Amino acid sequence: MVTLPSFDNTLGALLYGVFLVQVYNYYRRYPSDKAGYKAIVVLLLLLETAHQAFIGHTVYWYSITNFLNIAALFGKPVWSLVFQVLIEAVVAAVVKFFFILRVWRFSYGNMWLTAFLLLLDLGQLGLAIYYTVKIDQLPALPDLVNLRVVGIITLGIGVLNDAGIAIALCYYLQKMRSSHTQSNYLIRNLTLYAVNTGALTSAMSLATLFVYNFMPTNFVFAGCYFVLSKRRGTLA
Repeated sequence: MVTLPSFDNTLGALLYGVFLVQVYNYYRRYPSDKAGYKAIVVLLLLLETAHQAFIGHTVYWYSITNFLNIAALFGKPVWSLVFQVLIEAVVAAVVKFFFILRVWRFSYGNMWLTAFLLLLDLGQLGLAIYYTVKIDQLPALPDLVNLRVVGIITLGIGVLNDAGIAIALCYYLQKMRSSHTQSNYLIRNLTLYAVNTGALTSAMSLATLFVYNFMPTNFVFAGCYFVLSKRRGTLA
């Protein structure tokens, strides 16, 4: 019997490895950074490690422990599947918060824009926590379809926030362009970074939203969602 690879234990594992390399490079290249920034990196590393472990446990539970046990798919969701949603939401909120701080700095303290993006960030986190609680209360895994509205709203807010952050960063970076070639080179690189990170994250969020909306009765969306969580971790 040929077992097809899944996103969580293939791309998910690879992206986790990329995240570990980024953590190593951060501490090697920026040893003089503030202790607060270093602590946040450690926090994200611990959260991503826990998230990867929960995904692994979920896959092992349904594909190994309950191999050919169809009843497991109709029982109460396994605990690791529930809590990985919460961890991803916390990682996303922390990463977006730091991008919002960049928007605040580049916009020279635009409070209205910063407050709007922060509200979206906190709103998505709050809805994700609510979603996690509701999943834990489900009597059976197929009942997950009953939470589709909450899930769609949560993912939609995430897409809006990701796009808003990317657009704001690009706009204010372009306003900072000057007659100095070296400064323009740095601004151009930062703009490309903002576009690439924002576009990729928004595209994966949109893909998750699309699949979850049109195929809520299967777990195709979970593959996109697991990759999305790892993608956010690599942006920290």
